[in-house]
Amino acid sequence: MNTKDMTIAVLSTTSVVLLVGILVVNMLPSQALGAGMTAKAGKYVVTVGVGSTDNEEYLYIMDTSSERVGVYRFVGNRIQLSAGMDLAPLAKKSSRQPGKRKPAGRS
Repeated sequence: MNTKDMTIAVLSTTSVVLLVGILVVNMLPSQALGAGMTAKAGKYVVTVGVGSTDNEEYLYIMDTSSERVGVYRFVGNRIQLSAGMDLAPLAKKSSRQPGKRKPAGRS
């Protein structure tokens, strides 16, 4: 086999492998995921997350003026309120916790 035949064989094999790769990538269904994306508009912060079971997604909406968060769950084509929480008591608790004390200096 001379170099011309070898080059044609290598190029033909490479083209077949690339064609199969393109066909496999285009034929497989792909699911669009938006986990961890966050958006802020005015006094609202919205983010999404994925649950532990299949086809379960969560939408978190926080109202920063009233310090409340609502958790909505998408299952299939349905949407339902999963949980709601008032964050104001948590913010007050964290502000009451004592900070680290600085070591006493020499006088």
